[in-house]
Amino acid sequence: MRRLGQHFLTNQKAIHAIIASLAPERGQAIIEIGPGHGELTLPLLHALPRDTHVVAVERDPALLRSLREAARGYDYFEVIEGDALRIIPVLAGSTDQRFQSYVIVGNLPYYITGFLLRILSDLPHKPTRAVFTIQKEVASRIIATPPRMNRLAASVQVWATPRVLMTFPPESFSPSPRVHSAVISLTTRTPSLLPTHEAEDAYYRLVRTLFQHPRKTILNNLLDDLSLTRDVFEARLRSLGVSPALRPHDLSLPLLLQLSSLLFARK
Repeated sequence: MRRLGQHFLTNQKAIHAIIASLAPERGQAIIEIGPGHGELTLPLLHALPRDTHVVAVERDPALLRSLREAARGYDYFEVIEGDALRIIPVLAGSTDQRFQSYVIVGNLPYYITGFLLRILSDLPHKPTRAVFTIQKEVASRIIATPPRMNRLAASVQVWATPRVLMTFPPESFSPSPRVHSAVISLTTRTPSLLPTHEAEDAYYRLVRTLFQHPRKTILNNLLDDLSLTRDVFEARLRSLGVSPALRPHDLSLPLLLQLSSLLFARK
């Protein structure tokens, strides 16, 4: 029976690809979201060294009981009952040495994908990698580049490098969803490539403003949010080699970062 929007992954090729893609370092914690019956959890536990700490976060009490029974004997495995959207920030902010470096994995209920990605983007202490099974169309949006840049891609790519590892049909799940799915890997950028807190605020302000009306030119999108005359604004854009007639979907990540620094960063 489907619970809480879950479709349980049964495709063994996908499960093994997910485990291989995690490549945890020694001593690194793994947080699994929505382990279900342990379709991914049990093969993962078999594949990991015993010094790896594995935490599974599950909301469904019935699934929790069966998972604990199935994983009995793995002393490096822990199950937490609760909402992953609330628990992930707690674990990420923990002073527990086991979570000083961690990765996240999960076959996500599709309705939480956007919420979870926003939570990860806000974490001061991010996972080194996140590997998720999500809707194929959403994965395509996340990896998009000009001329298909979009708000989701811009919001994720500023902190992570996304890569689609594989796609598969509805029959890979029980019960089968109505959509195709994809496994996406998000590798967190090194600290030196992440924007500062101030620069991040400016960047997200720009992204919100631009993609609120994605069909408008960047000039028309931004003029109302800036105390600049049209001539001054056009001059600033051209100083970056950017045409005011471009639309948001034409802008690359480096250009978005430059624009946010030029237009919104505190002087």
